[in-house]
Amino acid sequence: MPYLNNHFHVYDQHKDIAFQIIGKGNFIRWINNENDMSYPINSVNFGRYKYFSTYTEMSDYLIKKRKESK
Repeated sequence: MPYLNNHFHVYDQHKDIAFQIIGKGNFIRWINNENDMSYPINSVNFGRYKYFSTYTEMSDYLIKKRKESK
């Protein structure tokens, strides 16, 4: 899948789910809200998410991760 500069692929390592955020503004808002470390309750999110610029890159990571866990 080609690189699109307004599509952001995110993998949640705690919940083992992947999702896509479309739009730079939406991605920045999500990062600011989800990763706000000013509250102790959000410190659990530290290291929770991995970010990828393409779906292929994320897919390759997940395939490798699942092979290593077997």
